[in-house]
Amino acid sequence: MKRSNLPSQMMWRTAVTPVEFDHAQYRLAHKTTHNAALAWNWLVDHVRHLWKTEHRDPSQKEMRAMLKQAPASITIGLHAHVKQCMIDDLEDAIQTYRSNRANGDRHARAPYRHHNYRPLDFTKGYGWRLVDSGRTISLSRGLGQENLTVPVPTITDPQTGRLIPPAEWGTMRLCWDRNHRHWYLHVSVPTGKPANSRMERIMGVDEGIINPVTCAIETDQAYEILVVNGREARAAKHYANTRVARLQRILSRCENGSRRYRKIEAKLRKAYAIAQTRAYNVAHQTSRKTVDFMREHHANRIIAGDVRGIEQRTFQDESKRRRNKKTQRRRLSQWNRGQVENLIEHKSRLETEHVNESYSSQTCPACLTRNHPSGRQYRCHRCGFTCHRDAVGALNILQKATYGQYRPLDMIKPIMSHISEPRRSAGARLWVMPLNRAGGSR
Repeated sequence: MKRSNLPSQMMWRTAVTPVEFDHAQYRLAHKTTHNAALAWNWLVDHVRHLWKTEHRDPSQKEMRAMLKQAPASITIGLHAHVKQCMIDDLEDAIQTYRSNRANGDRHARAPYRHHNYRPLDFTKGYGWRLVDSGRTISLSRGLGQENLTVPVPTITDPQTGRLIPPAEWGTMRLCWDRNHRHWYLHVSVPTGKPANSRMERIMGVDEGIINPVTCAIETDQAYEILVVNGREARAAKHYANTRVARLQRILSRCENGSRRYRKIEAKLRKAYAIAQTRAYNVAHQTSRKTVDFMREHHANRIIAGDVRGIEQRTFQDESKRRRNKKTQRRRLSQWNRGQVENLIEHKSRLETEHVNESYSSQTCPACLTRNHPSGRQYRCHRCGFTCHRDAVGALNILQKATYGQYRPLDMIKPIMSHISEPRRSAGARLWVMPLNRAGGSR
């Protein structure tokens, strides 16, 4: 993805901002995204035909030639850079498929799916440019075609509050959110790297379903603990599960394509949109509280317990000796751990490291005895140490990240625990999201 020529010490993130079109522009954007999907389908079909006949992957030159052979009716309104981004996306998908198969993933599939609509990419200086004295962005649809125009959005750096001028922006992507029924512009913008610090201070992070983030930092005076409560996140998921299940039961009794079917389907999309917005809001507040706590105590490394992949293949655990219950499988599959981690990395400008967290919530931080706590309160049957269960996990992760193994705490220092809870608000959509490389259907 092309970006502006800025110093190499800059990092890049994606700002998401809603855009408004009048009726004519709305229909034009709708038609263009549909044509982009038809061009993608044409390209995928020809690539798969090449696999069957010649048993090899096409080069970029060959894929460009395939798109040139496509009928003009499906490539009209597509800028040359939109087509090139489409080719790059397909090439990335093929390489990812080959890599996953080489690593033993038997469920990996080559690109095959057709789409009805696909996002549009606009590169800086060619695909998009400022017009009307810098007040409007013109999104090019190719030579001789009417362009899409949107007002210039206001984008700020969430850490410094600095207004990021359009001269520093990179590639844009125009996307349609099928649940919110709204157009969004994804803009790649720069953000600086954190300054190097001579003193290293680690923040241990224990991630969980009930409490999404629990942080532990050792200072000169005490062990500081932050527990971010996940009550609002659980309420949002409960709303989604109950509301969606009820609507799906009603939908199953409707005739496909009927007026009532379309009405219930619209309500279903609205329920998904409400749940998605609430989940984004909770993840944003959780990451903001975590980063503020880290800066307050001058930590410059984030080390979390390694639970990556636990939300996948929830039917059985790794030992394949027992099956997770239905409720637990649902909780694991809906766990947005990765989203919270990405937001913490974005706002802190630090990369999250991982360590093995085995027995971190069972091991006593004072005497290293393993216990089996019940509930959210931890009590050691040997030494009588008492603390919040998630705080025990965060403290053990901190000790393991610092010394390479579980090690007793300095019991002279007090443990200062703070509990914070994200609140439900009617705020705007989250500022940053990862750039979606896959095409979507409407």
